[in-house]
Amino acid sequence: CARNQVAGVRDLRPMTSEKPIADDTFRIALEAAGQTMFEFDERSGQLTWSDQDAARSILNMSDSESAPTREDFLSRLSDDHLIQRERTVASARDEGKSYSIEYALGDPDQDMWVEERGTWLPCNGGEKLIAMMRRIDEQKRRENDLHHLASYDELTGQLNRVKFMEILDEALTGVHEGTRQDALFFIGIDNVGTIN
Repeated sequence: CARNQVAGVRDLRPMTSEKPIADDTFRIALEAAGQTMFEFDERSGQLTWSDQDAARSILNMSDSESAPTREDFLSRLSDDHLIQRERTVASARDEGKSYSIEYALGDPDQDMWVEERGTWLPCNGGEKLIAMMRRIDEQKRRENDLHHLASYDELTGQLNRVKFMEILDEALTGVHEGTRQDALFFIGIDNVGTIN
């Protein structure tokens, strides 16, 4: 097999099916970073995890469940994110590049998000997908909070001027292109500035 080179992490030992994909030191480092690594052999269809407990945790599986199979893993993605992931992984394979993708496990509103980074490596006449995975729930929550703060007034909870102008611009563009029909009402309230 080709030497392992995944998302900036280099391990100079060849990966083989007879050997675990990570030694204890590497496994501990991944665990400390809240990550796990997996290897998918396209020829056999086998999915191997560097740390099955970490994989179950990241995929929100109970400890009593067996090591996640490819089907277990893919069934936890929302339909849209499954399609997006499959396209990204296939494109990386076709272009011979590594990839990075974020997707929701189940319903995107449940705040269970994963980041996956990987690459395809030649191995025994076929290819293996080698990737690292980590949960990014907190990062996604912070991004959503920042987006909300950038788009809504803190005091009233209403759209702020910047977001209003964005929506108005989209509507006017659609009207000019003939793809939308919208109406705009302007209501003036005397002395509202005193209250606000």
